[in-house]
Amino acid sequence: MRSRPLPWHPVGLAAVAAVAGVVLLAGLIALRGRTLAALLIRRRLDAGAAEMSSALRAHDPGGVAELRDERYGPAPDNLLDVYWSEQSGGAPVGPAVVWVHGGGWLANDKADASAYFRLLAAAGFTVVAVNYSRAPRHRYPAPVRDVDAALAHLQRHASRLRIDPTRVVLAGDSAGAQLAAQVAAIITNPAYAERMGLASALPAAHLRGVVLCCGVYDLLPYVRGETARVSATLGFVLDTVLWAYTGESDPQADVFAELSVMHH
Repeated sequence: MRSRPLPWHPVGLAAVAAVAGVVLLAGLIALRGRTLAALLIRRRLDAGAAEMSSALRAHDPGGVAELRDERYGPAPDNLLDVYWSEQSGGAPVGPAVVWVHGGGWLANDKADASAYFRLLAAAGFTVVAVNYSRAPRHRYPAPVRDVDAALAHLQRHASRLRIDPTRVVLAGDSAGAQLAAQVAAIITNPAYAERMGLASALPAAHLRGVVLCCGVYDLLPYVRGETARVSATLGFVLDTVLWAYTGESDPQADVFAELSVMHH
């Protein structure tokens, strides 16, 4: 008796392919574990940032010059962008807003909010958008040291980059807000700077302000179960992101107290 191929319907083939994809993904997660989960979270965060960036372009004010991919350190991600009003000529026109992007310490890019930075530049600020080494390849405190190195670079090249080095505002969103807050604490709290092993190049008197959007400044209640847990899905995401950034799963690990800037 001769065999015949089964007459697969296209929908049936699609269903089998979808199931196979899920099985393959589950197998990859089993093999790679949290690292793969972190990279999948990065992909989703990057997609959200791309949507935001596209929406912001409608608000580009024009009349803004920019310098892209200025290198401030040796690591691949040690790059920054500078935005300033074309009406300013070559002189600094106002405080330097140094913006640290968000993305769970593992995603997103300095250019994601470039249209927003152009709005700030048109209003008279010199805006610096900073990239930093991201998790899970680079773990804490690498991003903190990167942001501090960017500040040192701005101090050294203030005139060329149209920066007023005596009027600096640290700013950021989400994970970038946490980083900005932590670097601000290092600049203004000598005991904390000593604990971190960092001596910032930016004098405390030159840090004129801190603008923080949607950051997390006290991780201890969350990691130690002292507050109501979030949904299972969000809890998984947060646990994965924190592990990717710190390499720690122990809620009593010192790193979580160090990251909780409110206490410093």
